Amino acid sequence: MKEEGIVIKSIPYKETSKIVYLYTNKGKISVRAIGSKNTKKNTFGFGESGNIVSFITTDSDFPSLTEYEII
Repeated sequence: MKEEGIVIKSIPYKETSKIVYLYTNKGKISVRAIGSKNTKKNTFGFGESGNIVSFITTDSDFPSLTEYEII
């Protein structure tokens, strides 16, 4: 299911990823943006604070980002 939110902040996670905190209609959530530090990945740039984004995540306790779009 596609959701929308505002990126609050992001922190490094492992070598090439980030944990991104978003404010959504459901409240504050966090997602793993795997490969978001790699310029060749489709998640590059997702964790920029202040961006309004629509996104899709996996359905798990600690979801991973599968696709996104900056609005």
